[in-house]
Amino acid sequence: MSREHRDEVRRPSTGRQTLLVWIAVLPTLTAVQVALGAVLEGLPAIVRPMIVATVVVPIVMLLVMPRLLRLNERFGARRPAPNKPEPDSTPGAA
Repeated sequence: MSREHRDEVRRPSTGRQTLLVWIAVLPTLTAVQVALGAVLEGLPAIVRPMIVATVVVPIVMLLVMPRLLRLNERFGARRPAPNKPEPDSTPGAA
């Protein structure tokens, strides 16, 4: 994506961005924990989240979030509100 295009794209609202991150993280985290379950089983509890996070964060940030943001841009982006006529501001107008 070119820099000009990135500047034109409106970021999602905070609430929508939170939802998109949750949608990206939860399935990825679950899949990685299931896939690495046997490997992580014997490790101390403090080490397991470090390993899972080291695997999940790059997957989410480099693969999943860009796709979700493109989908959001295509299907869920806010549409501008229709223009409302401004009230007549001339003196004496009722």
